[in-house]
Amino acid sequence: MAAGLEAASNTLNSNAYALIPVGTTNVPYNSTELNPIDYNGGSLDTYGLENGYAITPDFKAYVGYYYQNGDLLKNNIDGSGVNGRLAYNISDGLTTGVNLSYDQAFKTRFSADLKYRFGGNSYKTQSEKNMRQTPVIQALTETVRHRDVREGDSEFSFLE
Repeated sequence: MAAGLEAASNTLNSNAYALIPVGTTNVPYNSTELNPIDYNGGSLDTYGLENGYAITPDFKAYVGYYYQNGDLLKNNIDGSGVNGRLAYNISDGLTTGVNLSYDQAFKTRFSADLKYRFGGNSYKTQSEKNMRQTPVIQALTETVRHRDVREGDSEFSFLE
C-alpha cells in the first residue's frame, strides 16, 4: 500500500509518503536439499519526506529523508537514509533524471531514468499546453514518485 500527501506551489513542493507492504512480507530464497542455506528476503516499511524546488519550470531538484524498517530477525536494514533527484522535462511527456540515495543497509546507490508519459499534451490547444506548464498543475497531473516497496534480506544462516 502506498499513501502520500503533497503540497505544491510554483517553485516549491513537499511530499510525505508511506510504503507499507501487506500480505506475505517475508519469503525464503535459494534453499534446496543440496544447498541448505536459508537466505530470507522481506519487504520494507518505508516512511519519507521529500522537498522539491523548481530551478526552472523544466528543471527540478529534490532532496529527501526516509526511514525504513523490516521484520526479519537478523537484518541491519532498519534505519534512516537520504535521497536526492535532479529531473529535466525534455518535451511534453518526456522526462529524464538522476537519483542518488544513501543508507546503512544499501549504501550509496545511483540511478538514471528516461520516462515517457503517453497521452501527454500532444492533442491539446496552445492555451491548454501553457496552462499545464505551471508547476502546480504539473504536480497535480504527474504520477506518484514514491510507490515502489523496497526489499531487504537477512544474513546467511545454515538450516539444521
